[in-house]
Amino acid sequence: MAGILFENDERVLLDSVKLALRLRNKPKLTFLECGCASGDTSKFIIDFVNKSKFRHEFVFKYYGIDSTDLTNSNPVVQRKEFKFIKG
Repeated sequence: MAGILFENDERVLLDSVKLALRLRNKPKLTFLECGCASGDTSKFIIDFVNKSKFRHEFVFKYYGIDSTDLTNSNPVVQRKEFKFIKG
């Protein structure tokens, strides 16, 4: 399942995450965020998924990719599920 989100429409974002939680049929759930910048959205989604009543049923990974050209630094997302990829 893939989802595309542009800009900051959190309602669309949450609807997509809720759908992914409902439709997952494997013991893994993986997200990739292209253009994670400072990691604010990454933190928001990870915290939301971790509050899911189904959270204990799957392994969760979240990858954020960005060039860091705009922020000049890697995002600070202190969550064990998060992995930053510079690209």
